Amino acid sequence: MHVVENSIDIARPVEAVFDYCSDMRTEVDWNPAVKTIELVSDGPVGRGSRFVGSYSGLGKATMEVVEFARPTTWTTTATEASLPFRLIGTVAEGPSGSSRLTMRIELMPRGLLARVFAPLRAIMQRTAKGDLNRIKAALEAG
Repeated sequence: MHVVENSIDIARPVEAVFDYCSDMRTEVDWNPAVKTIELVSDGPVGRGSRFVGSYSGLGKATMEVVEFARPTTWTTTATEASLPFRLIGTVAEGPSGSSRLTMRIELMPRGLLARVFAPLRAIMQRTAKGDLNRIKAALEAG
């Protein structure tokens, strides 16, 4: 398993950050590798919600929210994917109504990708940091 973890402070309330980030459909706004993501389960986003996404270079992924403790923590897993992962998101209250968002991505490459993945970790770390900067910009813009 390879872990990529980054945090960022966002000048928005905890609930706003949590609601935006825990809904995987917003990933098309902040992750340039995402082509599409759709909610394929019924009801509001929460534990048990399932999403199907299409990613540049990685194909399709089926994801499920396996933990949902609004407004502080959610966990989404993708096991039906060419690069299985688990994303653990946490939001903590910061000073003056701001929030601290932390995203931990546990990547589980397999096959040939597992053998060559270690050098790609630094790229994944930079990419994930860029994603957090785009989340911050989107949320602080309104």
